Amino acid sequence: MKIEEISKELEQYEHKMQSLMLQMDNLYGEIKAAMPAAAASWMNKEVVRRIRDNPEIVQSIGIEKLGELKSKLKTLTEKLPEIVEAEFHDRGKWPHHVEWVEIPSSQREEPHLNRIFRNVISNIGSLLSEFSLIKVPKGHLPSWGRTGDNRFRYAINPGLDNLPESKIEDYWNLFNEYTALSSKIEDSRKVLAEAKAKELWDKA
Repeated sequence: MKIEEISKELEQYEHKMQSLMLQMDNLYGEIKAAMPAAAASWMNKEVVRRIRDNPEIVQSIGIEKLGELKSKLKTLTEKLPEIVEAEFHDRGKWPHHVEWVEIPSSQREEPHLNRIFRNVISNIGSLLSEFSLIKVPKGHLPSWGRTGDNRFRYAINPGLDNLPESKIEDYWNLFNEYTALSSKIEDSRKVLAEAKAKELWDKA
């Protein structure tokens, strides 16, 4: 293949890559916009679950304290847009902005979206602890782990059930297309460099 043809093919690949990046940016932005409501729903359910699982503690703290918990929960959920924004702030950590490298499945970290969602919902941990609702009922596995002074992290993968499945699916379909295209671009650049080197040799 001639240098001009390889260059043209590479240019087309790079143009397609830019288009994919823009589409993925938009989808990630839509998922981010949906996360505060999803996290608020999860937090409300977790508080209700904790209250149901700890009836003795609920009885002992009384209705006044429960009202205080409700108020603090409302304040926290109202702050979720800011919390989510801070978690998504570094675009360099978005999967399609990280330099793609093939990593064995055993060495892969928790997917970025899952990690962010877990970070966001973990903000409820200190509130549950304040009202003695983070304790594990007998026969249950601990679902919260302490990470520092009055800081907790949800220890179980909560999944992404409350987030728009179709957007996440669309994103990962594009991401797979993007990684395949990354390999093609890498191959084309190698072939182009080799063709240019050969051309120089022929001219020498």
